[in-house]
Amino acid sequence: MMPKLTQKNYETIKIYNQKERIFELRGRIQTLENQLKMAMNGLFEICNNPSPDFNRILYAREVWHKVKELNK
Repeated sequence: MMPKLTQKNYETIKIYNQKERIFELRGRIQTLENQLKMAMNGLFEICNNPSPDFNRILYAREVWHKVKELNK
């Protein structure tokens, strides 16, 4: 027979689940921060090493500025 779920037990389980969710979200944030750094490095390389494709350079610079704004 299962013990009766009291309000205190319910709140404890709820807090535990919230902590698990926070831990999961922190992991996702760390992954996104790493991906952002990699994207910024790639854009930096495109912007500083021009190739014959001028439109690609302009697009990379535009994205670079948008990413810098988001990173603030």
